[in-house]
Amino acid sequence: MNSMLIYLKRFLYFILVTGLLSLGVFLIYYLPSTKKAYLVGTEIKREVIQNTKGDSLKDVRYIVARDHETGKTLMFRNEDVPWPPYFKFNSGDLSGEVMNIHQHSPDKVVNITYYGFRFPMLSLYPNATKLRIVPADYQHTPWFNMIFLSILFLVSVFFFLKIRKIGKNRKNRKKNQIDTPTETVPS
Repeated sequence: MNSMLIYLKRFLYFILVTGLLSLGVFLIYYLPSTKKAYLVGTEIKREVIQNTKGDSLKDVRYIVARDHETGKTLMFRNEDVPWPPYFKFNSGDLSGEVMNIHQHSPDKVVNITYYGFRFPMLSLYPNATKLRIVPADYQHTPWFNMIFLSILFLVSVFFFLKIRKIGKNRKNRKKNQIDTPTETVPS
């Protein structure tokens, strides 16, 4: 019985660690990030989407940029996102803004806000959500991320302490039941 409890605890720790790692990857993917870059242009690719009703075509917009610090080429997907937390419906406007900035002021540094990450093996690109012209020495402070992660940490600590308190109360109740003798009624 005791070895079974040890295996159960290990399994629960494994589930907890796996859940925390999954949450971490989810947050890294969906929390907004920024990159300072020079805009190079836009590109539209036609992709075939396979589904149960047959194949359909979809135009996907991309933003091409050059990293401000390293000079590396950056690609961002520019796609509408109809689900939380972004609700982005302005991919056409964003492409127009990119072309306007590239044509009229190509030497301006732009701060691109995006979510996601580049994964070449699966052809994944981060999705750009917003851009704005900034000075070359601009340093972005991720206020939203700091506040969101602080609140998430505080809520996690609160629930951890609550669960721990429930566990201690349950242990104390069991201990009190064992320590207190049961009264027998004489017949």
